[in-house]
Amino acid sequence: MLYIQHRVNTIEQLQATPTEYGVELDLRDRGDRLILQHDPFQDGQDFADYLQHYRHGLMILNIKSERIEHRVSSALQHTCHVVLCATHTHSGPATVRMLGWGEVHPEYVGHLETALVRVVREAAVAVRPAKLRYSVGAIGGLAYNRERPDGAVDGSVYALWVDSLEGPPLAVIYGFGCHAVVLRDDNRLISADFPGVASHRIANEVGGTCQALFVQAPCGDVDPIPPTQSFEVVRTLGEKLATGVLSLRDRARLLEPVLAFQNLQVELPVDIPDRSRLEGLRGGDPDALKAEETVRVRHLDLDYGAIHRSLRADMQQRWWRLFREWAAAVSEISSDIVRAPLAGLRIADLKLLALPCEMYVELALELRRVEPVPWLVTCAQGYVGYVPDKLAYDRAEYPAVLTPLICGQPPFKSSVGALMLSRLTDILRRL
Repeated sequence: MLYIQHRVNTIEQLQATPTEYGVELDLRDRGDRLILQHDPFQDGQDFADYLQHYRHGLMILNIKSERIEHRVSSALQHTCHVVLCATHTHSGPATVRMLGWGEVHPEYVGHLETALVRVVREAAVAVRPAKLRYSVGAIGGLAYNRERPDGAVDGSVYALWVDSLEGPPLAVIYGFGCHAVVLRDDNRLISADFPGVASHRIANEVGGTCQALFVQAPCGDVDPIPPTQSFEVVRTLGEKLATGVLSLRDRARLLEPVLAFQNLQVELPVDIPDRSRLEGLRGGDPDALKAEETVRVRHLDLDYGAIHRSLRADMQQRWWRLFREWAAAVSEISSDIVRAPLAGLRIADLKLLALPCEMYVELALELRRVEPVPWLVTCAQGYVGYVPDKLAYDRAEYPAVLTPLICGQPPFKSSVGALMLSRLTDILRRL
């Protein structure tokens, strides 16, 4: 059943409407503007501004003025859908605030934003017809489950080949589920880690002006296979990934130019801590800090007795300072939900989902039982943290317990994984 919200004529009403609903609205002209207004004698909000906030399903247009249909159609055709992706790496300047992990560099972030807008505009000007081909395979020996000795790893590798009509490839977009964290906190050089090596080789072997672009598939509990922390391992894993992607080129199948796009917002529940607990941490109460340490740090299996006394005291003080900063940040949060934008793209029978989190691989494999091969792209459309499965909360695993601390946010409730799967399934069915 499809629900349609009646007379949604303002951006505020639109934002208050669940994204799984369609909306019905009134359109008329006012001079050279298209506005949303039921009353012919009142001004209204611009339709173009309204479209910038549209993340919903079916739109029913009540045209209230004569001969504006072509203008409405033109406005709708000029709307675009953008999916912006990132990767989790330990080899780049900080772009989001994480407690105890350095400060965001405003000049770098400003440069990055300017550069991203510039390249998108240049690409929009240079747009030309192309053929899309898609292939999927598997590769082993690259990643392991860092949280569970016998935990799952998804070796799937995806590739979307963008070919010019004359034949030479223009780009390859490929995805694999593993954190790009071969290089650790002792490295002070900016690096693209192993995906950078893979992209360089893929682009060179495909030839021409081809660009190879890596996107991160679900890997919330998956890291590169040890030993790591060296550029030699970066090269080895990058070459292995590139070989896997290049082996898919001749197996790629042509996709018909049939497109569909869906936006949906999911409300993820968080567990707001007790105010007395937060006040104790903020005030530096030793008993509160020790209790927090017992809950948080046990995941690291630190044997304080085996650590030199001076280092032990320093480590404890660092943790306690982090607890105080976290409590101060969370004390400013009153909402018990985090809104996360989800996006779905269908090209022929290929379905790609973009989500603003790092999802556990177990959840991705469960989703695949609903849809055989959906391509999931994580760290896209923003970032709300990790989305673990329920077992991660039962086991007090790092992404469930420590990551919210570092991100300065309350932890998600243990139902967050099941809820995310439900919403992703909704998008898949609509596509």
